[in-house]
Amino acid sequence: MSAASNEMALSPQQALSGRRVRRISGFQSKAINESRCPRLNARLSQAIRIGTLNVGSLTGRSQEIIEMIGSRNIDVCCFQETKWKSEGVRLFSASEFKYKMFWAGQKSAQCGVAIVIKEELAKEVLEVKRYNARLMLIKIRLRNRLMTIVSAYAPQSGECKEVKDEFWSLMADVVQSVPMEESIVIGGDLNGHVGKTAEGFESVHGNFGIGERNIDGVRILEFAESLRLSVLNTFFKKSTEHLITYKSGNTSSQIDFLLARQAE
Repeated sequence: MSAASNEMALSPQQALSGRRVRRISGFQSKAINESRCPRLNARLSQAIRIGTLNVGSLTGRSQEIIEMIGSRNIDVCCFQETKWKSEGVRLFSASEFKYKMFWAGQKSAQCGVAIVIKEELAKEVLEVKRYNARLMLIKIRLRNRLMTIVSAYAPQSGECKEVKDEFWSLMADVVQSVPMEESIVIGGDLNGHVGKTAEGFESVHGNFGIGERNIDGVRILEFAESLRLSVLNTFFKKSTEHLITYKSGNTSSQIDFLLARQAE
């Protein structure tokens, strides 16, 4: 496993333009808490909107993407496949929107994850951990509770078993490292299909997915089950169009997910 570097410190909407269509998969904490997670709402006493998005590359598109998430009033967004090298911090301004981005990459312009957060909320960032080009987190202080937000980019289906095992093992370590009295939300392109129905995973799947489950989707559900997480996207009934997070030609699927602890 890679060592972490430390720095102290929505329902899917309109598609991005371009050859590959990606949609934001997001949620508003207050809305979910009111209908599904009243305990978390009471603990946080602060509603924030969190999203996740595979950007396909930030190069030459950062302003466009920042403006897009700002127009949707998203407070924190997890990015995957940024294709930015190394690691760093950068401020962005697009129209009236201002965000701070923390990113983690590698020597080559491949993979890459990031977390962007509204400038005013960035003042509450207590910690940043970058594990590798597929996994990072930030810890923020809300009014009366700490929240860890993880950006994750799982290996694609064609990757070897060893690479996948390493990723999911590190993910499990990260989740287990967050104290139970704190909140955790994972936003990521997890490269698996969890399927339309719960079918054996009723404790983690809300029965509102799309398509057929595949072996990588089973792994997502088993991961969630073992750590008592819920796949939030599947708990809200929406039209098929609003469940799709990836579309290319005649192929469409849901591979971008938000996960949170069931206790919340």
